[in-house]
Amino acid sequence: MNTLSKQEIEFDEIEEEEDFYYNRFVIRTSNLAFQIWKVIIIIISFISSFDYVRMAAFDEEAEYDYYADLVYQLIFSIDLVINFFTEHHYSNTKMSELNLKKIMINYLQGRFFLDLLALFPLVKTAE
Repeated sequence: MNTLSKQEIEFDEIEEEEDFYYNRFVIRTSNLAFQIWKVIIIIISFISSFDYVRMAAFDEEAEYDYYADLVYQLIFSIDLVINFFTEHHYSNTKMSELNLKKIMINYLQGRFFLDLLALFPLVKTAE
């Protein structure tokens, strides 16, 4: 019979408390505020894609272009941070991952670099 030492039991309890503490910061995809945020991101993505094409096609630089680019980068930066805290759904098991550490690792190995690419100012890079 394998008995756990008092130290191992205490370590497991500390680990469970840490998991509970960090899991409070996980954003559920069923959350209404999160769903509204994702709709806003889709709308901003659509608008920014047309706006960047307009900026690239017409050489006239308006003051609006500078501020619009700042707003797009700010919104996409906020979304990048939010994605580090959003629960992950496994497609093959339909299970949700609520462990914050695993969520962050999953995001870094998945869509992170694509989301990071959205932060680069493409119009200024093309000049």
